[in-house]
Amino acid sequence: MDGETFEKARRYGRDKTRYSLSKCIFDQVLSWGLIRMGVYSKMWEYAGKGMDAVGLSQSRTVSSASGNACTGFTECRSPTA
Repeated sequence: MDGETFEKARRYGRDKTRYSLSKCIFDQVLSWGLIRMGVYSKMWEYAGKGMDAVGLSQSRTVSSASGNACTGFTECRSPTA
């Protein structure tokens, strides 16, 4: 590998890590804000109402959690190599 290719790879890796860290911090702040505003609990209620609408029991926690996950909230992931 020549020096130019190595330098490009190094810069790309550093930029990728910075972006990943920035995204993770943003996602944490967003999640904190959504928790503080009660959005997660409201979405849990809406998921339960949706389950009632299709005839599922709200006591089916896994189904309710799946319904809540379908609302599109973000999650933080570590960078891949």
